[in-house]
Amino acid sequence: MKKVKYTYTWDPFPYLPLSTHKYYHILRSSIQNIQEIIEENKNKKHITFALRMLQDSYIPLTLIYNGLSKNVEVNRECIISIEECSDIFIDQNNINMKPNIRYSFHGGLLPDATHLLYYCNFWRNMKKRKILSFEEVMIYMFSKVTPWRCQNRSLSKTIVKDCFQRHEKMYDLVLSFLTCSMLGGYEHCNEYPSFGERCLIYDWMIARPIDKKIMITWFQTKENQPIIEYTCREYLLHLTNLVPSLRHNIVLRYKWDEIENSTISALDAFRKYIRENAGLKGSYTEWFATARHILKKIDISKRLKMKNNIPNPILFCHKMSNVFKKVDEIRILEKNIVTTELNVEEDKCIKDLIDIYAPKYELPLFILTETPIVAQKYISHDLTSGVFNKYRNPFAISSRVLDDLCNLIYDFYEERDFKQLSTFISSLSPYTYQKIRSFFTHLSDKYSVVIHQLPMHQYISQLKAMCKKYNKSRPKDLPSTAGVYYYSNSCGFKGSLVPLSNDKKIKSSCLNSFGSFNCTYSFEDDNVFCDHKKTNKSRRKNVSPSQHLEKDYIENTANTNVRSKCKNEICHAINMIGIVLEINNDFISLCNRCANPATYHPTRFHFGLFLCGKCSDDSENDFCVICHTTITKSRRRRQFSTKEVLDNSTDDIVLKQIWLCSSCIKKHKIDENENLPTLSSFLKLQDT
Repeated sequence: MKKVKYTYTWDPFPYLPLSTHKYYHILRSSIQNIQEIIEENKNKKHITFALRMLQDSYIPLTLIYNGLSKNVEVNRECIISIEECSDIFIDQNNINMKPNIRYSFHGGLLPDATHLLYYCNFWRNMKKRKILSFEEVMIYMFSKVTPWRCQNRSLSKTIVKDCFQRHEKMYDLVLSFLTCSMLGGYEHCNEYPSFGERCLIYDWMIARPIDKKIMITWFQTKENQPIIEYTCREYLLHLTNLVPSLRHNIVLRYKWDEIENSTISALDAFRKYIRENAGLKGSYTEWFATARHILKKIDISKRLKMKNNIPNPILFCHKMSNVFKKVDEIRILEKNIVTTELNVEEDKCIKDLIDIYAPKYELPLFILTETPIVAQKYISHDLTSGVFNKYRNPFAISSRVLDDLCNLIYDFYEERDFKQLSTFISSLSPYTYQKIRSFFTHLSDKYSVVIHQLPMHQYISQLKAMCKKYNKSRPKDLPSTAGVYYYSNSCGFKGSLVPLSNDKKIKSSCLNSFGSFNCTYSFEDDNVFCDHKKTNKSRRKNVSPSQHLEKDYIENTANTNVRSKCKNEICHAINMIGIVLEINNDFISLCNRCANPATYHPTRFHFGLFLCGKCSDDSENDFCVICHTTITKSRRRRQFSTKEVLDNSTDDIVLKQIWLCSSCIKKHKIDENENLPTLSSFLKLQDT
């Protein structure tokens, strides 16, 4: 019977005998066994991904063998860290090194930039940021690789000019995106190169990286723009999948599913070509040339051209409210005064709409073992078909009129022609005009509040900070008002409750507000009532300009109704633990250290935790050795040099800098002119 020669996945030295090269044969068999398990579990994506990461942990050792097979001098320090080079033993027969999963390159090693997604151009109302810090450069790059970006400039030249020149780390970051996409290092990848091709990619990109000047020249080439665009976009898809609530909102607003499928399928075709064409082992430029040819076949930007001009719900409703105000001014100039009084049935209908569709969110307090949930999903609507049918029924507005109005709004966004829109609104009857105007006003208030869910580690840190704030050991012992945030759409009040203190010096109210302090808290039902002060009659606040041209009694009645609109109104309450609250385009979240609400900004992140302005300043300060209180920059403090014994067997002494607050210096009568005390002498004062 004829013997069939067994072929291995990796075998650069097939002639080496087993007796003297046992480590090589063990390595070859291990890689082959993992490959056979991968072939058996092709349909199980998570299992194959974990097995590939295990197989990639052997690649640094295989690169050394590959270099020896080609008689190339291998620099081990480029492949592995210098500290681990001592673990490698090379003699004439064997190379001994323990594989480690840390050698595998995958998407989890890329930086976590999920908090920057809230500042990308997913939201049309985001202001353009100045390109200064590293995080703002990343936001700029993410916004550029979205399909609705500006098409007039070259993406590759823009990234090199605006990103690489400002921050050198951006080059390594974009190169890591390219490496991870080529390796198939994301969990959503359906295709991936073979083990031999992955060894080549490790050799080109990590072990012996290509010269930086050559790669920058390659980045600047216009033909390579699709490769940069798709690899950076795949990293953006990887980040959005980490925040399910954010992805849910993006899917509702844009054709994000189509973007994901097109991007992943295009890069899968590129990775599949690498796997099937193993003969291209000589030059990586042929791989990139093939990638350009594959990625150019799919053009997402043209298919999403119609989606580019659709505004988000918040801007749409605000724009409609502003348009109606402008039409009021035009009617005043034309002396076509329209009555603003509504009949009893219409007034009741508007009040019922406020009660039914006002955003009332109730989030329960969670324990550490539970996963935070979103209180209410973002209510979606399609602006192209059946516009606002669910919300226009209480107002009894004709769908034809509302559809024509929305179509004119689209034309207004594209052509900036206000005359045609104004003519249509002016042609409406006074009764229909007032109904539509009130409808968009209340709809704008509704869509002014959006909830975004935070990752689990930030939710746990916020819950721990809340327990520390209220001096509770368990989360279920927290009061019902812990972490609750109150706001009012009428007067713009925003605030939160703070725990009561026994300190006699604190004489302020228990309500910590961002806006007006004229609010009342009910201890019986834990409600906050808006008690906004009355406005002067001469001020025109929340009143249409046409009302001031009516008779005096109509004007006084209208002003009285407006002033009493938010009088004793119950503020909406939202539990802020585990979420980011967006109110009128302002992002607010709880600090992970003090549990106080603060503006959610990417510059206030320290080691993956969100800190408010005060805590971020305190994080850069020092702590008193005796009382462990934070010593801020404005507080009086002194620095001492202490001696500390390193080893009891020797007399080696090292000087260490410590900080003491002014109260401890005064309490323990510490003189800085004394001899250098030891650190233990300061620590003994903690018990006194």
